[in-house]
Amino acid sequence: DAQYRRGVSLFRLGRWREAVAVFESVERRYRSTRYFRYGYFWRGLALYRLEEYAEAIEALRTFLAGPADEELSPQAWLVQAQAEIALGDQRAASRSLQQLRTDYPASDLARSGTVLLLYSYLQQNRFPEAVELASATDAAGLPAKQRPLFQLYAAEALWRDGRTAEAEPLYAGLLAEAGASARGEVPADVAAVAYRRLFVAAGQRGELDRMESLIRQAEGRFAGDPELLREMWVQVGVESFRQGKPDLAEYFLDKVWSLPERGELDPTVPLYLAAGEPAEAQDILEAYLAAKPRQSERAELRLGDTHLLQSDFAGAARIYQGLLQRYPDSPLTAEARYLLAYTRYRLGDLNG
Repeated sequence: DAQYRRGVSLFRLGRWREAVAVFESVERRYRSTRYFRYGYFWRGLALYRLEEYAEAIEALRTFLAGPADEELSPQAWLVQAQAEIALGDQRAASRSLQQLRTDYPASDLARSGTVLLLYSYLQQNRFPEAVELASATDAAGLPAKQRPLFQLYAAEALWRDGRTAEAEPLYAGLLAEAGASARGEVPADVAAVAYRRLFVAAGQRGELDRMESLIRQAEGRFAGDPELLREMWVQVGVESFRQGKPDLAEYFLDKVWSLPERGELDPTVPLYLAAGEPAEAQDILEAYLAAKPRQSERAELRLGDTHLLQSDFAGAARIYQGLLQRYPDSPLTAEARYLLAYTRYRLGDLNG
């Protein structure tokens, strides 16, 4: 019993590795202790904190296979689901969360699990089920800090299910709460998604005044968070491009392009800007690559394409060859090899 209590104390002190070692010792040497099975619970939680998710799931499943514990079992189901999400096993996470809600419907953790289950459904593209879950949930019964996230997920479920008209009031409600709250209950990243969705919806209807109003509101709201504002501009620009509105896409991506530290930009920025004239695209991509970004393979490949489109086969070949030498394991290798072979063919280098 003393070893078990020591392990729990270590866990609560944040000394998770030591706690794991103690609980493993209890499992090996003290199997007769009345706390034996609870060691699996605490070891599972400690392993989760250590980001050893597969091992955490194994320990928690062992605990949950025993008799139910009204206090600890809900937490075990919830942490197991979080570990499954961390491993990308959304279906397993959904099952764990459904079990939590079925077995402990009155638990506060079951209410928290509802928000996580809604997220898991979205990740699996199970939009009708997400809409049904959101509709059946009383948001007022959720922990206050989770309500904005629940409302965002509910809106996303409707939006991605093609029910944009029903989603818009939920997004607008989030922004109204964000504006009215002096304490900032609506997180900035949640508000950013709402602005982006509403802007896209207004663009689809051609509501220019509404679009301009949303831009001003968002830029005011995120003036102190340039990284978030940068990401929002990128997302709106890309979505505008996908909707067949290149001028609007260029407007937002140019705003990002004008910022310092180009090497930190998402590579989609120069790639979407590069959809225009080859010479202009070449200038943009060369400026981007001059900043030595962390991810450059795709930009280099597109730079080679700009030379190819201008019949500069020697320049294109040089870029494709350099790309293959620097990134031999890139998923773009096959495309680069094909293009290099084509440029050599155009140059008359049939043996290259």
